[in-house]
Amino acid sequence: MQAQNSMAQDMLFPEGTTDPPEQQEQHATVIMYGNDPATISASTRDFSVGSAPSEYDPETAPASAKQRAAKEERNRLGKRETTAILCLRIVVLSLLIVLAASTSASIYFWVQASDFEAFVSGFDFYSKLVQERFNNAIERKLSAVDSLSVIYTSHALQTGDRFPFVTVPDFEYKGSNARITGDTVMTFYLPYITNETRVAWEEYTQDNGSYLVQSWREEQRQKRIQDAKYGLETPELTGFGQEALDSGVLSDGERRPPGHIWFADGNNSGMERDETLEAPYFPVWQMTPLLPPEVDLVNLDMSKYEFLSGALSNTLATGEASLDIVTDLVTSAEGEDSDAAVFDLLIQSGQYRHQTEHYEGDPLSSLIYPVFDNFGRNKAVVGVFFSTLYWRFLLSDILPEGIVGMVCVLENSFGQLYSYVINGDEAVFLGQGDLHDGLYDDIGMEVTIDIAKHLERASQPETRTFTSVDLNDDYLNYKLHVYPSEAFEAIYSTGEAQTDAVGVGVIFAVVIAIFVVYDCCVQRRQRIVMDRAVKATAVVSSLYPETVREQIINDGGNDVVNKSRQIAFTRKAVEKRNGGCAPPIATKHPNCTVYFADLAGFTKWSSSREPEQVFQLLEALFKEFDAAALRRGVFKVETIGDCYMAVTGLPMEQEDHAIRMAKFANDCQHKLEQITAELTATLGEGTDDLALRTGMHSGEVTAGVLRGEKGRFQLFGDTVNTASRMESNGIPRKIQVSQTTADALILEGKESWLIPRKEKVVAKGKGEMQTYFLHVKDKSQSASNSSATMSLNGSKLELSHRGLH
Repeated sequence: MQAQNSMAQDMLFPEGTTDPPEQQEQHATVIMYGNDPATISASTRDFSVGSAPSEYDPETAPASAKQRAAKEERNRLGKRETTAILCLRIVVLSLLIVLAASTSASIYFWVQASDFEAFVSGFDFYSKLVQERFNNAIERKLSAVDSLSVIYTSHALQTGDRFPFVTVPDFEYKGSNARITGDTVMTFYLPYITNETRVAWEEYTQDNGSYLVQSWREEQRQKRIQDAKYGLETPELTGFGQEALDSGVLSDGERRPPGHIWFADGNNSGMERDETLEAPYFPVWQMTPLLPPEVDLVNLDMSKYEFLSGALSNTLATGEASLDIVTDLVTSAEGEDSDAAVFDLLIQSGQYRHQTEHYEGDPLSSLIYPVFDNFGRNKAVVGVFFSTLYWRFLLSDILPEGIVGMVCVLENSFGQLYSYVINGDEAVFLGQGDLHDGLYDDIGMEVTIDIAKHLERASQPETRTFTSVDLNDDYLNYKLHVYPSEAFEAIYSTGEAQTDAVGVGVIFAVVIAIFVVYDCCVQRRQRIVMDRAVKATAVVSSLYPETVREQIINDGGNDVVNKSRQIAFTRKAVEKRNGGCAPPIATKHPNCTVYFADLAGFTKWSSSREPEQVFQLLEALFKEFDAAALRRGVFKVETIGDCYMAVTGLPMEQEDHAIRMAKFANDCQHKLEQITAELTATLGEGTDDLALRTGMHSGEVTAGVLRGEKGRFQLFGDTVNTASRMESNGIPRKIQVSQTTADALILEGKESWLIPRKEKVVAKGKGEMQTYFLHVKDKSQSASNSSATMSLNGSKLELSHRGLH
């Protein structure tokens, strides 16, 4: 071990340098492989030792030194091929590739155009289908509600009952027939009550309230009979519906006695007469489906709901049907869920009771249809039917299975927008606003359905009944916009465009392959020679700077290059050069900064670790150092054990060599702290105690290659020795620089980076030296500001200093 350490020391410290042995040992730690010391090979470096870039560019930097060297050498040797033959090969190959690409692209775009045409045709067909079925659904709903309006008017005329005191018998049958025919969730009859008729109406409901309970029981019996006919079991209520039934929702757990007109505003549940309500009143009377007695809505004044009041007033004034604004019910009663609960109970009580769908708080709108006192011209509105347009149900069962992605945007003249997507027989609520893909606006793919205009156009003697009323659009009108989506377009994407294009491409690829194989056979010998030359040169490229590499290659003589066209850096050639056939490979660089860094405490730490752990630390650490060197434009010379050596100012001159090295040294200090902290858990306690002792010196450097067995690129000169002294006499976790390096930094305006060392350093062969500790203020790292005063070369410098190590 001592002999091996002595060998490493001799590499770094020429004769005449006598540092303490324990410090020299830290510089020359040698990792053993068997019985041979393994010097750090340049082939293990992570970057090329060619001319260093000013800043690391990840877009242009090659993946490794060998890859870059191989690429450069292949380009250099390729120029020596016959120009005519090379051009001919390029022209033929280019023509084949262009022909293949153009043919494949033509076929691809032609098939794509066919797919797009099918997509446009499909959208045209299914958008018309949506339009037709949506309009039919609206017409059915209006027709069903009109039939109930006729029933009420006809019953009053036949019995002589005076409005509003009219109750239609067997409404559980008549109402359910209209509800199912119109495919609606619910329909309520709301008589028109004034202040003059309010008292009489409340007395009327008290006298006839028991009829509603009997009607509910009959409807329940009919549902059980119907379910048994189809082998179904009448389902129990769940979700909002069961919650409404359990709690009574609007009656505080008790059945409210019918009689008073009321409004559930949180202060009044109808138990007492509410004198604050103002006429007109539209209380709930008969309904379909009927709700259980525990959920009593009788005499609930619907005109006080915001989502109904406008349509009620409009119908009362015009005698026409009206649609009101969209509501989600969840927030309609000041955040309470009572309205949503009742609506979900209505869904589960009607024809949808066997479906698993429940009310999800998505939008619905109110339809108000007038009831008249007679069928003549002088008829007056005496009540209304209130029904809902539950848009999600309304858009369901429109498209066939497999047709998905038709986006529908519901819009009304109040500016409300809601989006749905129709997937087969299911409609899914997407959310509030226009959520369709705007891409399809540019190609004009939109279909708009105007509900009021459609009903007006469809109003013909063949389709319109005597008693039908118009849908008034002066107050509010709805439109439905239909768009395609990527999912819908994907239905018509056959994939044949890619298949056909690839097929043509394969045919041309075979032709190109035949051409390439033929060319390869012709050029086989030349390729073999070229590959061997490239591989040999790549090794040299990873070991030496570009200028040194060219000199090594050229020293082999034209006889080697021209006769065999391969580069052989063999022992025989080395011996020939050492005999004086070639000049030494050495250059002098006047302005350089040399960097030495050593791990303080590494010898003790490594003695208690496994070899794998030692290498894990060094590889992780030096990999980060190499990356920092590449980024800063620093030239890595070598590593010996835990010692890292680098230089700036060569092989290409760098005016800011001192600043580059200062920033690099600062990067290395931070990287060591980061890596040791991360590896402490893996490598054991004490790992984070390792510290980097760093030294830097600037001056003239001689660089070159000592040709021989395992020749390598080395640095020589007093600058190298002084930099080593800066490191060996340094302090762990400090960056010590010489007076010369400090002067170079001052010339660059970096006085604030320097802190004079209080005591002078006594270096062997140098005597006393004034040194400085470096504290780099780099934009890429957060550095603290400080103030201190120092004297350098007889002049006083004001420095910022705060929180320095």
